[in-house]
Amino acid sequence: MHPGQTDVHPQQAPVVPWRPPRAHRDRSLYWILGIVVALIFVLWVIQWYASVIDAPVLFKLTLVALIPLIGVLVAVRWIDRWEPEPWGAWIFALLWGGAVSIALTLGLENFLAIEDNVSEIAMVTVVAPIVEEFAKGLGILVLVLIGRSQFDGPLDGVVYGATIGAGFAFTENIQYFAGSYLDGGDAGLAQLFVLRGVMSPLAHPMFTMLTGIALGVAASRGAKWSLLLWFCGGLIVAADLHSLWNTSSVADFGAAYLALQVPNLIGASVLIVLLRKHELRALGKALGDYAQAGWLTPDEVLSYSSPAGRRASMRWARANGRAAKMRTLIRAATRLGKNRQLLVTNSHNRHLSDEHVLLHEFARDREATIG
Repeated sequence: MHPGQTDVHPQQAPVVPWRPPRAHRDRSLYWILGIVVALIFVLWVIQWYASVIDAPVLFKLTLVALIPLIGVLVAVRWIDRWEPEPWGAWIFALLWGGAVSIALTLGLENFLAIEDNVSEIAMVTVVAPIVEEFAKGLGILVLVLIGRSQFDGPLDGVVYGATIGAGFAFTENIQYFAGSYLDGGDAGLAQLFVLRGVMSPLAHPMFTMLTGIALGVAASRGAKWSLLLWFCGGLIVAADLHSLWNTSSVADFGAAYLALQVPNLIGASVLIVLLRKHELRALGKALGDYAQAGWLTPDEVLSYSSPAGRRASMRWARANGRAAKMRTLIRAATRLGKNRQLLVTNSHNRHLSDEHVLLHEFARDREATIG
């Protein structure tokens, strides 16, 4: 319990009629937004490329750019495997990165280059990092404001930030690949693919996830008026790291890669692991409230909120032909615990009513899995 929140007690029994929880109701809105952004993406990409690149070449470059994109998205979905974000929200994040943030970036950069006569070096090292991180980070802010019930912690910020960054890198790669292909053919394309698609596919996802982490911290604390301050703080860190990378790589890509990108990747991996451990500890604490109320046993809390416990649960489930049901049960427990954290941090009627529904779902899934 957080100080001052000890009066928020878990429900002893679900006593209201069943209704879809807010987390489920949000999905239709995400899908609508995703479709709108998809249309923007298709129309904008066609208009942008059609006049300068032949269709067969564009298709080829798109396939090449898909390789690092798929790799990043697989990693993101693995990080998010125990409580997957809604597909609509995830697709919205991907398309925001690949379409809206690119359009915003090009518009702002072109405006600044023409109006302020910004030099090419300044554009690469100062303007581009600020504009690009703002355009990408804005998508995370939209997700927080629209889907607050889904965006509930720093790890969600990692997932959405990395997804938006991956979408941005995908479209940007097509642009850069086109230039290399037109100048140097397949050899030029292969050389740039190694630099961008093999050595640094995580650059944009890594920068943008920093803004996502800041907004995730704000969301987990129930921040409202200070949300923009958290957004600005995360944006500053992301833009600074992006600027440092651009500045160093302009001078010597190999040296910048060894001195910055490799340590950044190691640091980002360690940070994600630590965030994951923190999230599981918080989940265990939240589910412990339900154990005290009689909904779970202490052993069950460990089974749902610790890596070792989850592995043991899955081993038992596989041996008994219930692996899919166990995954569903663990996800139900995770959603219940996440809602509990939000309820304790920011007591709200929405979280109270969702608690009833999530308890119903957890009890149903446990009965179907364990009996």
